[in-house]
This record gives sequence, structure tokens and C-alpha cells, in this order.
Amino acid sequence: WETLLLMNKMGTQLSSTLAICTILFTITAFTPPGSSSPPEPPVKCTSHNTNCTVTNSYGNFTSDRSVCRAGSVAYPATEAELISVVANGTRARRKMKVTTRFSHSMPKLVCPDGTDGLLISTNKLDRILEIDPAGLTVTVQSGVLTGQLYDALARAGLALAHTPYLRALTVGGMISTHAHGSTFMAKGGSPSDYVVGLTIVSPGRKEEGYVKVRQLTEGDEELDAARVSLGVLGVISKITLKVEPLFKRSISFRKRSDTDLAHRAISFGRKHEFADISWYPYQHRAVYRNDDRVPLEVPGDGAYDFFPMRRALSSSSISSRATGNNFTGYPIIGYHHKLQASGSCFFSPEDNLKTSCSWDPRIDGAFFHQTTFTISLPLVAGFIRDVQRLVAKNPKSVCAVDEYNGILVRFHKGSTAYLGKTEDAVGFDFSYYRSRDPLAPRLHEDAMEEIEQMALFRYNATPHWAKNRRVAFEGVISKYGDGGARFLRVREDYDPLGLFSSEWTDYVLGLGGDGPGQLGSGCALDGLCVCREDLHCAPEKGYFCRPGRVYKAARGNRRENKDNEKMSPILRRTKNPPTFIPQLLRFASRSIKSFRFPGEPLDSSSITYGVHVFQCPDGRGIVAKLSDCIASRGGNILGADVFVPENKEVFYSRSEFIFDHVKWPRAQMEEDFMELSRSFNATRSVVRVPDLDPKYKIAILASKQEHCLTDMLHGWQDGKLPVDIVCVISNHERAPNTHVIRFLERNGIPYHYLDTSTENKREEEILKLVQNTDFLVLARYMQVLSGKFLRSYGKDVINIHHGLLPSFKGGFPSKQAFDAGVKLIGATSHFVTEELDSGPIIEQMVERVTHRDNLRSFIQKSENLEKQCLAKAIKSYCELRVLPYEHNKTVVF
Repeated sequence: WETLLLMNKMGTQLSSTLAICTILFTITAFTPPGSSSPPEPPVKCTSHNTNCTVTNSYGNFTSDRSVCRAGSVAYPATEAELISVVANGTRARRKMKVTTRFSHSMPKLVCPDGTDGLLISTNKLDRILEIDPAGLTVTVQSGVLTGQLYDALARAGLALAHTPYLRALTVGGMISTHAHGSTFMAKGGSPSDYVVGLTIVSPGRKEEGYVKVRQLTEGDEELDAARVSLGVLGVISKITLKVEPLFKRSISFRKRSDTDLAHRAISFGRKHEFADISWYPYQHRAVYRNDDRVPLEVPGDGAYDFFPMRRALSSSSISSRATGNNFTGYPIIGYHHKLQASGSCFFSPEDNLKTSCSWDPRIDGAFFHQTTFTISLPLVAGFIRDVQRLVAKNPKSVCAVDEYNGILVRFHKGSTAYLGKTEDAVGFDFSYYRSRDPLAPRLHEDAMEEIEQMALFRYNATPHWAKNRRVAFEGVISKYGDGGARFLRVREDYDPLGLFSSEWTDYVLGLGGDGPGQLGSGCALDGLCVCREDLHCAPEKGYFCRPGRVYKAARGNRRENKDNEKMSPILRRTKNPPTFIPQLLRFASRSIKSFRFPGEPLDSSSITYGVHVFQCPDGRGIVAKLSDCIASRGGNILGADVFVPENKEVFYSRSEFIFDHVKWPRAQMEEDFMELSRSFNATRSVVRVPDLDPKYKIAILASKQEHCLTDMLHGWQDGKLPVDIVCVISNHERAPNTHVIRFLERNGIPYHYLDTSTENKREEEILKLVQNTDFLVLARYMQVLSGKFLRSYGKDVINIHHGLLPSFKGGFPSKQAFDAGVKLIGATSHFVTEELDSGPIIEQMVERVTHRDNLRSFIQKSENLEKQCLAKAIKSYCELRVLPYEHNKTVVF
């Protein structure tokens, strides 16, 4: 829930983007000024700045829950004092870390190693040194708070246009972690990119007095390292930022369905300078913030106070606050510095905890994880659609995201900072419940973990340096390419002894250190690891390590009931069946055809066809419950197939049915089958309604041979393949006037030629091109996809092989077979795995050849088989006929 607290000349006004009830407004919005308990200082010491602990504003780190200890803390107030502190620390070779007024960083960026480290607080480095209206710059000490800076600039008629949304950050902390607002315009939304000068104090050699002061300006390469330093280069003393004349903004909100969010998000961000989107996936809604500059002459004096950043009231204070004026409507007009950021709970005088920030650990307040990452523009739509697919499979799994203000979608420009945004991107930021007990599982925890892993590993997202759980930083430095390498060279020069580094920052920067690879019991529950086995979850509480529902390579803590009563397979499936289901006669007769059920006839104008596949531990009453689920909603089963492998307690089924989509809406159907899935601990429950659901999106990878490619293209054109072709990718260049290129251009299908070699198979580029697809088809693509590619893609890849596996290896296999005088030729379509040509088989076909066949007819028969086999495999896959069976087999109904 997001609100605007409007302070104008008429009085206090209030708005809600989601129409929150009036009583909630009056409880939260009209607290008298001058009452609130700000968060405690992050550093606490038992004896005059010695024997200290340090934490963050939330009372606990997300990288782990260990207590961070230090030998002492220093509070320099001038640059000279800061130089002395760093020199003394270097001389004693003490580990040092910088802390700030409120310490908002969720990971352990402020923790020195060991227990004798030195904390250097910027709390007293809080002066604005110079405002230069003519040169449009401002110079501040690094401990100045953002709210303090915004107000001082406004009094001088100036503004720092693009900044984070919080008034309680320090300027030094803000730029060190690349904190940001939201814009595609100018240099982007992070103040780091508006830094034109910076002074940093680092360890020095003995002959330098154990300290070195560097004054960096625009043009210095090292400024791009210091702009986002993570605190490992030393202590920033002062910063000069580029500013601009003060302006006003106009803000309005529009709520709409999220069905077109994947298509609209980026264009919306380009249209409005300060745009963002609050996405509520459980409600299938998105709230678009239309936010642009207007001239100073436009009347209005609105102010922004984000609901969670206001002070939380005690119950005894509610009755005296039920007054206030009515909201008069959008747009809201106000000065930039009043609308950009909020955080009133940080700045009121102490009131003995009658009120506080809602997450204050002293009141046992909100306790949460915050996952924040950015995804490059070409991959954004695919990520949004994948999240929507996850919601469709289990809507309730993401309801907690909506309760915690939804997913905030923001827009970012690429940065020149070595550890800044590597390219234009879209950011996603969401919070969710964190248990006070690190070993306590959370309901639907697997959904949050799947979204997190989907973004980080499938879509190569980069995490926010000052947010996120521990798992988000695994291998992160590699995502910054040459920028990461340059930053590490600067770090080595500035602090060769690593005094400002720690085990945590070493891990983040790929230098070793303590990371999430330390697997142990329950490590996945709090984001310390990605689970690999049930032990990493809470099996004793019914939470097991399971693959993702959409991103199959994800692993999450999923709640399941593992109990399975041992009894006869027939009895398990047929106990208490509804009277309208014919009795099952034999264990071997599992295929049920053309069931018809009594009941209300279907309205022919709204009859729709659906398919449901189911896989679960074998148990009693499964067929009865499946049939009852369809019949209870007025549906009729057209055909059903059931398979239970001998001596295997696993049940597979595929049901075709018709139903009235008006009386049984698609969303309700999903919920009904999901409820059935939960009751049987199903590992797979998928329903598809071809007339209502979008077609599967595929990309085709091909090489020089075209017979499978052209057959697929013509099959798609004739409507025989129920797919949409997103693109064709080939390592073989085709001339503009060839049959394939003309066909693709005529039908608006992109063709991407990527010249490959043994050293470079262009897999990163392929991944970017295919992220919006549901599966891939290799139509005689003569390159081997690596295991890394398959893990990153995370979805199915279907291949066509030129024979009955195993078959002739090497080049020109048809000639090898011909020369060998074979009498049967074949084709095999299979899933691609890391083991070459050994994936689960979907379809195989054979044809007889004789001594009368010449090489030409032999090849023609072989190619025809390949085309037919691949087309049938794709059709079977799209019709939900293919289910995984054991490790390397399939059930094909």
C-alpha cells in the first residue's frame, strides 16, 4: 500500500493508490508533529567507545545473523581527525569499517573481521560545505543525510534531481552502494553518477605517514571506482555533486490489470521522467506512477510520505487522531525535494517508544527480507511473464508480496561506475516475511526463492549491493566483466593490506571469504544457501527441497505431506468414488476412455476444451478425485489415460475434458486443480486450455541443413504446430533472397546469425535472445549446448537426432549407415541434457530401406523421418502428452 501525505496551504490531505479504508488513514497519517522514537544508533559500546557491536537499522543482517563485534569506534568530525584515525588504524594494522547514522545496508558491509576491528562513524561528518549556484554544484561531508541535503539545496533554489526514495541515507553511504531512484533520463537515477569530485582517505605506506588522501575529479579513472566503493577503498571524506535549478513535479497514479505489464513496462518508463510501477501480482494489478516535471508557476505544495516510512502508533494513541481533510484528487503538484523521498519516522524527537519506525527491533516490529535486483532491458518481459506463470500455477504463493507493498518496478540507466549498473535496466524490489527463528520455515517460501533464483540465474540479474539475502551475491562480481576487474585493481592499489575489506566483502568481490557455499542443516531457510537436498530445508516440519514450478533449475523450501499409507494401488485410487464413476475392473486396465457424466448440459456457445496432466505419489482415490473435480464444475471427460509403473509408487494421468468457461472460469480452474494437487502431494499438476491460454513461445536453432527448419515453418504457417515462433537463430549465414529468409521476413520472424567457433559458441547472446520463450527446438543445430547454458536457460530443449539412439557417430551419418548396408533407418526426438544425445526420448520413428535405395533416396527417407518425428514430438509436448519418468525416461500419452 502506498500513500501520499499532502501538506498544502489548505491543510493536511491524504491519498491512497489502492483506496485504503479511511480509518486506516486516520490511524497512521495524523500523528501530531514532534512525536516519534527514531531508530537507535547502529553502534553500541559497553565502555566509552570500546568493546562495541554494530548492526543495521533493522537489527539483523541478511547475510547471516551473527553478532558483529569491534574493538572500538571513532567519531571524527573533521577531515583532519579522519586522517588521524585512519593513520592510527593502519599503523596498528587493524581491520576498519565505515558506519553511518542509521546503517541501512542489510548485508554485512559494516562488519570488520574479528573482534578488535575499528569502526569509523561518519555521524559527525555532517556539514554541507559549499553550495555553488553559479557552477551548479554542492560539496558535503559524507555523513550528511539526504533529507538535510535536499532541503538545503531547495533553500538555495537548487535540486539533486535523481536520488533514492529515503531521506535518512547518508550521502557517503548512498553513493558507496549505488542507491538509486527511478529514471531512464539524464545520467540515471543514482547520485553516484552525478559525483564530480570526491575525497577519500585510505591506508598509506610508512613513508606516507600510514595514510593517503586522494582528491578525485571528473576525468580521473579512479573516480569510477570510488563512485561505488562498497567501503573497501577507505573512508569518503567529502563529495561534490552536480545539481540543477529547483523544479516542481506532477504525480498521478493509475491502476490497471497487469496482463500487459511485460509489454508496457519499459515504454512507460521512457515516457515519464520519475516513473515507477507498483506491481501486485496476486491481485493481477499494477499501479503506474505518472511523474514528470512541471514549471514552478504551477500551483501546489504537496509532500510525499511513504506509508511504511511513517511512525507507527501505539493503540492508546489511535482515538485522538481520527480527524483530517478529504483528498481532492490527482494530479499532486509539489516541489521536487518534498516529493522525491520520505522517512518521517527517523527525524522526530524521542517519545519513549510511544511511536517508532514500523521495523524498529525494540518493538518487535516488522521483520523482513528485501530482494532487489536489476534485469537488462531485452530480458525484462520474459521475467515478468515467468512470474505471472508462477502466479497462475499457485496464486496464493505470492499473496505475501502484495501485503508487503507489492513489487516496486523502477528504471535505470547504465553507469560508468565500475560497480554501477552495467547497462540500461529495470529494477524489481520486493519484501517478504522473515522469521525471527532462522530455522523456522515460511509458507510459500519456495515461491519467493524461485523468483529470486529465476532473476539471478536465468535472467542474469545484478543484486542491489545494500539489500538482498546471502544467496544473491554468489558469483556476482563476474557479472560486471571488465568493470569488476578494474575495480579490484584500484582496491589493490588503495588498500593492499585489505584493512577495509572483510570476509563478507571478499566473498562478494570474488576474493574468497565466507559465502553461501557453506551448506548445512536448514541453511536454505534464511537464504544462506540454495538447497540441494532436504536436509537444507526443514523436513521434520514438512518442508523439502523441490524444483521450481516455472524455472525448473530453481530449488526451494516447499511444504509437502510425505505420509503415504501403504495399501493396494486399486484401493488407494478407488476408495469412496462418486457413484457416477464406473467401477475400475483390473489393476492393468488403467486407461479410461470417454467417460460421460450426468448433470446439467453444457451451453454450446461457451464449450471449451481443456487438458490436465497429473503426477503424484500413488494413492487411493486419485482417479475418483480427478473426475470429481471436473464433474463438480459441470465438465465432461472426453478421455483419460492413467499409468502406474510396476513396482513404482507413482501415478501419472492425462485427462481431456470439455467445460463451460463462463461457469468454470480459468482462474477458478487453476485453483481447483491446485487444491487437488496439494491433497495428493503432487509433483506435477498442469492444466491447459488452448482456446484461452497463449500459445507456447519457441525459438528454433538451426545450422546449414534446412529440412527440419522449413518443415517447422510451414507447419506453423498451416496451423499444424500450436506454437508462436519468437525467432530463428543459426550459426550459418543465409543470403537475403533465400527461401528461408524470404519466409521469415514475410511473416515478421527475426533471424539471428551468430557465427560460432569452438572457442566461442555465442551462448550468452543466445540466452538473451531466447529468454522470452517457453522451450527451444534444435532443428538440426550442429552445436553442442553446454551444461552452463542449459542451467541458465532452465527450460526444456527438444532436439532431433538422425537415428535410433545410439547410432552412427561423427559426420555424414546417413552415408555411414548406407555404406554399412542397414535395413532400418530411424529418427529420435529427445530432451537435451548435459550428456550428449542421452536425454529422455520423446518420439522415435523407423522406416525400412533396401538394397535398391541409392544414397539420394536413402537421405530423402532419413530427412522425412526427422521432419515427422520432430513435428510429432513438438505437438505431443504442446498437448501435454509428455511427462518425465524416472531419471532418463518419459511417459508419452
